[in-house]
Amino acid sequence: MPSPKLLWQPSKKTITESNLSNYQNWLRNNNIADTGDYNSLWSWSTDNIEAFWLSIWYYFNILSDAEPQQVLSSQEMPKTRWFKGTKVNYAEHIFRNKTTDHPALLFKNETIPLTSLSWQELEQKVASLKYFLESKGVKQGDRVAAFLPNIPEATIAFLATNALGAIWSSTSPDFGTSSVVDRFSQIEPKVLITVDGYAYGGKQFNKTTEVNQIIQQLPTLDEVIFIPYLKSNS
Repeated sequence: MPSPKLLWQPSKKTITESNLSNYQNWLRNNNIADTGDYNSLWSWSTDNIEAFWLSIWYYFNILSDAEPQQVLSSQEMPKTRWFKGTKVNYAEHIFRNKTTDHPALLFKNETIPLTSLSWQELEQKVASLKYFLESKGVKQGDRVAAFLPNIPEATIAFLATNALGAIWSSTSPDFGTSSVVDRFSQIEPKVLITVDGYAYGGKQFNKTTEVNQIIQQLPTLDEVIFIPYLKSNS
């Protein structure tokens, strides 16, 4: 059988300037590991699991409330606990690299032309929603559920929830009522963030009836945040 045709191969410049090569250089310069190629790097990472993940922690300068003292609580998967005793926040890491050089989000749909959201706007909106959720009593460990399409408001809501240390769960608005209730009832959300509907293939799908049914079947809800998404696209 003939060898398969090679479709693409990176140039030496591309390899040298890649993030992977930079990581290998960092390992070597910090006397952690000397891996000459990808296969040797892979072998080192799988044979030295704790050393590998600790290097990732420091290479990416993970922000935490404490220095890691232990990478794995045990070798038993998936029950092991990673970096026990430390706490990290995804939203904090997202915004530490904010810039004015390019927008944070680009968005368009079937009726809305390409729009952008700057990092400053995103941060302001996330902070505003975070403050609102706090004012409604949402705290670390509480659950926030979202019945949202892939729109900027979904990203804002997720980051605001995450910034509080609350737990996020979402479903697409094309899910049926029973599927949504089955998922959300298991986590007992305190807040629901929802749209009135969505558009697809030139058609509008009003979901207000389904939203009301979902609300009625989630007795743990204290607050519902309603986004008139369908109306804004009409």
